[in-house]
Amino acid sequence: MKRLFRNYSYLAALLVAPVILSSCGEDSKEDKTVDAPLAGFTLEVNEENTMMISVTNTSIGGESYAWDFGDDSDIVTSANAEHTYTESGTYTVTLTTTNEGGSDDATQEVKVSGFGPNLVASGDMSDASAWTSAALWTADDNITEAAFVDETFMFKNATDDMDKVYQYSNHILYQKVALTADKTYKFSANISSTTGNDGTWFEVYFLHESPDSEDIINKPGSQVALKAYGEGEDCLKGAFDGDIMEIAQGCTAANAYTQSLDASGEFTLPADSLTEDGSIYLLFKAGSGWASDEEVSPFGEGMHLDNVEIKEVL
Repeated sequence: MKRLFRNYSYLAALLVAPVILSSCGEDSKEDKTVDAPLAGFTLEVNEENTMMISVTNTSIGGESYAWDFGDDSDIVTSANAEHTYTESGTYTVTLTTTNEGGSDDATQEVKVSGFGPNLVASGDMSDASAWTSAALWTADDNITEAAFVDETFMFKNATDDMDKVYQYSNHILYQKVALTADKTYKFSANISSTTGNDGTWFEVYFLHESPDSEDIINKPGSQVALKAYGEGEDCLKGAFDGDIMEIAQGCTAANAYTQSLDASGEFTLPADSLTEDGSIYLLFKAGSGWASDEEVSPFGEGMHLDNVEIKEVL
């Protein structure tokens, strides 16, 4: 009888043990916690489209993701993403990374700026028919050799049959450009010379009348002036090659930027500064005041203009 009881006790122990082990296993699963993720990402602005960014997820332990690009656009839930902004500005990009243990945010600020297409026809000077080129004066002593050369427009003094340099070389180049009132635009152009100038001026005008006379051209005042005349007006002395607004910084005495254009090349025009059809005449005026002994050309081997642009700031 004792042996039978011992056998029953042994069997009972065998039956109870799995229950105890199973119960312990369930307790260990419930006690195991999942750590919250650690959010992180890298950000890059596209070099060709400066309104576009790419974000690459570097989060640890995340299972789902949500991108907020800070411009009221829809949330993006892919691990990595690209996004194109429609307006220039500074935006806060936020990545929310989530798993069973919770969520974490990572943020970065990004500044983007972009421009619309070039509104200047043949700004690369590849098509002369897009421009009007003319001598500013018709006097006998104002003879120029301004011309389209190697996809640039060259301003240059002329010489007579005796190779004497004409003292004056006043010339204009212009075209009509359609704009929209109260929008912001960016103007730029490249100017260059291998020899530099002496006794010259080069000016940019935005006109709302056809430049049929010098009075019309001069009435609103120049937007930016580059000269080779002396202290504060020597930004065209010596060889130069670069953006017109950057070179103009060397002519502090000639530029107060009291017109529409600022020192960076941006401008906004009200409706009354445009023609009736909503345009301006973009005009370049170049001239020289003397020629030393009629032998040295003020424009040297020629001053070249190209890559003229007016683009809307988005």
